[in-house]
Amino acid sequence: MAEAQKPPSYPLKETPLHPFPLWIWISFIAISLIKLPLVSGLTLSANGYARIDDLLFIYLANSLSEGDWLGPYTTYTLAKGPFYPAWIAATHLLGIPLLLGQHLLYIGACALFILAIRPVVPNPKALCLIFFLLIFNPISYTDEVMTRVIREGIYPALTLMVFAFCIGVLLRHDRSLKILSIWFMGLGVSLSVFWLTREEGVWIIPSLLFILGFAFFKIWKEESPDRIQRLALFILPFGIWMITIATISGVNQLYYGISKISEFKSKEFLAAYGSLSRVKHSNWHPRIPVPREVRVQLYMISPAFAQLKPLLEGGFGKGWAAISCQSISVCNDIGGGWFMWAFRDAATIAGNHASGKAAADYYKRLAREINSACAKGQLICEKERATMMPVWHSAYNWAVIKTFFHGLTFLVSFENAKPYSKPSIGTEKTLKIIHLYTKEKLSPKTDPSSKTKTDDLGLFFLTLIGLVYQWGTPILFILALVTFTTTTFHILQGGGVLIPWIIKTAFLIAVATRLGILSVIEVTSFPALNTLYLAPAYPLVLIFTALVLSNINFKSFLSSSKSE
Repeated sequence: MAEAQKPPSYPLKETPLHPFPLWIWISFIAISLIKLPLVSGLTLSANGYARIDDLLFIYLANSLSEGDWLGPYTTYTLAKGPFYPAWIAATHLLGIPLLLGQHLLYIGACALFILAIRPVVPNPKALCLIFFLLIFNPISYTDEVMTRVIREGIYPALTLMVFAFCIGVLLRHDRSLKILSIWFMGLGVSLSVFWLTREEGVWIIPSLLFILGFAFFKIWKEESPDRIQRLALFILPFGIWMITIATISGVNQLYYGISKISEFKSKEFLAAYGSLSRVKHSNWHPRIPVPREVRVQLYMISPAFAQLKPLLEGGFGKGWAAISCQSISVCNDIGGGWFMWAFRDAATIAGNHASGKAAADYYKRLAREINSACAKGQLICEKERATMMPVWHSAYNWAVIKTFFHGLTFLVSFENAKPYSKPSIGTEKTLKIIHLYTKEKLSPKTDPSSKTKTDDLGLFFLTLIGLVYQWGTPILFILALVTFTTTTFHILQGGGVLIPWIIKTAFLIAVATRLGILSVIEVTSFPALNTLYLAPAYPLVLIFTALVLSNINFKSFLSSSKSE
């Protein structure tokens, strides 16, 4: 009986990648050139009153462009990540209009993703179709997401880039160390800028670990002389990420005395907020983290918190309550995600934000006073905590589940995905500043009526394309889920090719994680299931659906995977 053959050892024979036919390159360029004129009719929906969004990013960008880091310290200076202001500063210095720069970034991210998945999608026509689906993703020209000075304008592109490099690592684990290193470095850089853009970047980590974990397993299993070097490369992206975070934190420490990217992640603020929300109250409301009845108790216990009483219980607090009343119908108190801003603003007005160190000392003192009162039994409290998550109640469980599926329906149906820009709002001064730094035409303060026929025609076609996605995506996504479930059972029984399934599963995990986090926020704090916060999930849904239903023959790629 012939001896069983051992699996091939490194270096494996690389799967040949034949050059794209010329018509494919022409198609990619044509698709991009069609998209850009269509979106050129969009104008910037400037919000000159958004001191924690549009205006904040513009002021931070101004300081960066003048070489003054993020400018003078205020309560908002370190409220959000620095990459989007850096992006605005870069486009401003290069003379590129902001929206055009964001569209070009998204097109580049789509092209990078196509390059990354090419080893498992060798059919050029299929790649062309996926590129088309991503380029005309309605969220890439939806009102506010892509028409405001806001981070979501680049967040979907950054998400695609992170996934592209991560998948590139998996699909090129058998290539030369040089090629593999390039994809690892790209993952480190893209993950760093992704992390510096928004504060909840953790949602993408489970999918990345899922893909990288399997890539690590593949390299470990397939013996090679340079296996240790290949495995050591897994340190590279996380090393780049940690060095980047440490560098930005170090600069913030130098300028402001706070060694964090964002003050909302500082241990002092989290301890203070956690101490406030751990105090039990009799009239529990799911969207009021620190109700008035708790604040009244805390004023008598904590001298630090008592400084804020005239503000939180006066006209200042009523102003924030009016906002929560309008948004979530919590009208007799400060609800949901607005309390954290009211709390910080009140601390600033009371004189506790003169510097980063002064703010940290204040929050540390407040947390110590409240936690000490809890320990002494002066207050009835939950366990000590340092987080912005509310204390969990069983009533949240079913509400989050229902909200999750509602959010999934909202997501796959592309509800509210429309290309028309909302009217700009703000003073003449703030709108002029926004125009200066974005180099974009601003939407009129009233309903747009000055668009040219060409602009109207472009927006008309974008609307039609959006309707196709709205009608088609839910049906195709359901079919994809059914097909994926069948494939999963086949995989679990020891059949099928594993690598494509890993990639599809990773996208599904990312969508579910994003939806899960936003569902918790929706139930406990403020409306979060909207096109703005779901923006990075839309291209992932399209990719998952396209990959599952494409009926690509993956058998030619790494045939050794069949036995896994």
